[in-house]
Amino acid sequence: MVSEGYSMPELAEVPVHLIDENPENVRKTYDLNELARLAESLRKGQKEPIRVYRKGERFGLIGGHRRLRAARMAGIEFLLAVVEEPPQSEIGALKDQLIEDLHKEKLNPA
Repeated sequence: MVSEGYSMPELAEVPVHLIDENPENVRKTYDLNELARLAESLRKGQKEPIRVYRKGERFGLIGGHRRLRAARMAGIEFLLAVVEEPPQSEIGALKDQLIEDLHKEKLNPA
């Protein structure tokens, strides 16, 4: 059962230039060599969508900060994204970022 006011996430190709990173992102540094490897991997195809939410005509990034930066580095114009509801709180958004970082840091790049 889906609660009232909740909409199911959708999968969409989102223009990279319309995606805003969260300034409160828990990751403060990025290894440029790792980003370059991820950019090369993304050029061959995106294996997993990033997570975003709509904010007017733009999108806020929930998860996939490394992939977004690598896509920009690679000159990729669109990323596959799961478009979700906006985070209910800053704490919820930070929790999502921490979980993603812990799971993705040492896994295959894209």
